[in-house]
Amino acid sequence: MLPPQNRMRSRLDFTETVRTGRRAGRSHVVVHLLAGGCGTAKRRAVAEPVSPIVGLIVGKQVGGSVVRKRVSRRLRAAMAPVLQECPPSARLVVRALPSSATAEVSEFERQLRSAVFKLVPPAPAPLEKSDPLEKGKR
Repeated sequence: MLPPQNRMRSRLDFTETVRTGRRAGRSHVVVHLLAGGCGTAKRRAVAEPVSPIVGLIVGKQVGGSVVRKRVSRRLRAAMAPVLQECPPSARLVVRALPSSATAEVSEFERQLRSAVFKLVPPAPAPLEKSDPLEKGKR
C-alpha cells in the first residue's frame, strides 16, 4: 500500500505532471514522470516533496466501479516497491489502460518498473581517480 505522504492529491500536480513530464507507455499502464525542479508551478509556491508522490488515473474505460477500485488497489500495491527506484522529488502519474482490468499485481509491478527505468536517467558512474604513480609505470 502507498503511504499517505506518497499520494498525489492536488489537481495542479496531476495536470503539470501529465502535461510537462516524460511519458512511457506499456500494455496496461502509461506512466508520466516529472523529476524534481522540472515543473513550472507558477500558480503556487510549494516546497519540493522529500519523497516521490504518485497519482493514479483509472477511468471508466477500464470498467465499472468495482473493477476500477480493484485496479486502483492493485496499482497502489504494485507501486509501493517501485518507489525506491524513483528520485526523491519525483512526481508520477499512472494512467490505467482498459486492458488493466484483468492484470495482476505482479504484471503491474513489472510494467511499472520497466516504465520508471526508462524515465529515470541512470545515476552517473563514479569517476575513477587515476593514481599518479601508475602513469610512470608504462
